[in-house]
Amino acid sequence: MPLSAYRDLTLISHSAAGVPALKGLQVWHARADGQPLPDQLEDGVSRVFQGGRNWLAEFVHEGDRARVTELWRQAVANGTDFEARYRYSQDGDGYRWVLGRGSPLRDASGTVSAWVGTILDIDGLAAAEASVEIAERQLALLLDQADYGTWEYDLASGRVRTRIAGNRDTQSLTESAYSALLAGMDDQAATAMQSVVADILHSTVPTSFSMTFRWQDPDRREVWYESSGTSILDSTGKTTLLAGVYRQVNSGVLERPYPHFKFERQPQNRMASWESLEPLLAGADAAALGLIVANEVPEVLATFGLETVEGLLDQMTARLQGACPNGFHLCRWEAGFVVVQLGAIEQTGITKVTGCLQDILRAPYRIGGHDVALTVHAGTVSAASPISARSLLVCADLAVIEARQEKSDCPIAFEPRMREAVQRKHNLLAEISRATSRNEFTLFYQPQVRLSDGQIVGVEALLRWQHPERGLLTPADFLAPLKQSSLAIEVGNWVLGTAIADAANLARQFGDIRTAVNLFSKQFRASNLAEEISQHLTATGLPPTLLELEITEQVILTGDDVALGPTLSAIRALGCTLSFDDFGTGYASLSALKQYPIDRLKIDRSFVQSFSENARDDAIVDMILLLGEKFGLSVIAEGIEDETQAQALRDKGCTEAQGYHFGRPMPFEDLVTHMRNQRAAVAV
Repeated sequence: MPLSAYRDLTLISHSAAGVPALKGLQVWHARADGQPLPDQLEDGVSRVFQGGRNWLAEFVHEGDRARVTELWRQAVANGTDFEARYRYSQDGDGYRWVLGRGSPLRDASGTVSAWVGTILDIDGLAAAEASVEIAERQLALLLDQADYGTWEYDLASGRVRTRIAGNRDTQSLTESAYSALLAGMDDQAATAMQSVVADILHSTVPTSFSMTFRWQDPDRREVWYESSGTSILDSTGKTTLLAGVYRQVNSGVLERPYPHFKFERQPQNRMASWESLEPLLAGADAAALGLIVANEVPEVLATFGLETVEGLLDQMTARLQGACPNGFHLCRWEAGFVVVQLGAIEQTGITKVTGCLQDILRAPYRIGGHDVALTVHAGTVSAASPISARSLLVCADLAVIEARQEKSDCPIAFEPRMREAVQRKHNLLAEISRATSRNEFTLFYQPQVRLSDGQIVGVEALLRWQHPERGLLTPADFLAPLKQSSLAIEVGNWVLGTAIADAANLARQFGDIRTAVNLFSKQFRASNLAEEISQHLTATGLPPTLLELEITEQVILTGDDVALGPTLSAIRALGCTLSFDDFGTGYASLSALKQYPIDRLKIDRSFVQSFSENARDDAIVDMILLLGEKFGLSVIAEGIEDETQAQALRDKGCTEAQGYHFGRPMPFEDLVTHMRNQRAAVAV
């Protein structure tokens, strides 16, 4: 956590007097030149250094020493915050993983006058992180062997989301209405199910339940299921979600009467409620609030059940209650915790306390034979009178969202821009929804040429938005929120159908012209993508070899390998080709060549635009061309803006390219005219 807002060592020393309650945290001071100072804090706080000792050589493990030394040297030289994870031994009895942080203190002129920092013991967290992958694999195997799927019922939307049990090769996330679930049951089971839900809705404490019922699928096949679940309550005690697991069973082994339901009421964790703090906040002249959220609580519920979640929340509550400094109020809010300081608007104070509590929650948990590790994010906000308790909580929640997006280990303070950004995003999504219904989206096409003679051999379909007020918008103006929204599949399917129809038109007029189409990652995860492509090909008569689907690294990183591989193989089986866009820009690139049936590599424009002057970019271009040769893949370079770049690529053996030098993106009608003119010029 940055501490640079503090202006002198005296304030730091007094502020740290409450640190002893925060186990595993040590405080250190250093001179302006980075040399350590003897710790002057009160008794009870560990003294990290003795004046003049070389802490890097004496306390830091030799395997980490060079890296930490360089980070510390850069921080001191530049006057910037220092942060590093390393193995540390203060007492000579073995090394433990710690998180070291430091910040410069500046005088009135802005000159660094001293340094202050902390060392936090994260040895347990480091061990938990190392075992997370093993635990996840074990869990996947356990669910597979037990033939279990997961489900959740959102009471607000009335939608049921189900992760199919059994064969993970065909695993998919399905969504349907609660009414559709009831429609598959016979009258006795449906009536009992509705009674169960009504009973749960009137309960003010979490309720776990199990049931056995017969269900008829859309093909009118009857299947018996066993399911168990739990209710999720909000801070007011209202049930908002039901979640659980299920598996198919053989009706012949059922011994209990049908239908069967079982209920268990669960006690609530003992901590002040958010409602008890709201009146205090409303009457305060000023207040600061921190919100701490553990992201995996719903996953733990769905995986291990209500008992494990209750035990987890009990342990989290106990940790926070034992560490929260005097003068701060603590309460539960949904799956998170709120810490409040009344009568104080010093942002750094609430940030420091919230950050320490956040670190405490990260240490691993052992509950009912299960190891649980959490990813914890936090946001803070401060305000003077008049204070709206709900507004403070909303602002802190916006800061948590940004912390999660930035993968920040420290609390992020709320800024008005966060609210504005969310509002802009929602406004834009509303506009995108209207644009979809009003057919405001259109496709532009950019030529792809053969470098040897400049002839057009393909085109790339590019999405544009003809906005009624802002004019023609490029993807940079709207693509990010569209990718994340439920409209992505609808817009993506329109792009696919329109591009294939235009490609068929091009083929009829100009022969074998390849058309490349970008799809959203959500489309690749859909189970019917290959079938939809096949239908469009059949309807338009386009030869499959003239359709190329572009895969970006984002598709690979956000996709499910088990589902993505078969989808891509099915597309290849149709006769279509697959290209890897923005190749070389991320760490998933090389693994994709091994895992997936790629036909073409696209050299990203970021490497092309300066490769003739930049030795590293030049080497990357050479490497991609060599990989294409070794893997038997064709290579196309994008972003060519002048003949110098085009000639340099020819000299390297690159055969195809696209960019402004050969033609800007243009409407389909302009593309046809452009290609006719080129053909006519060649004929003359």
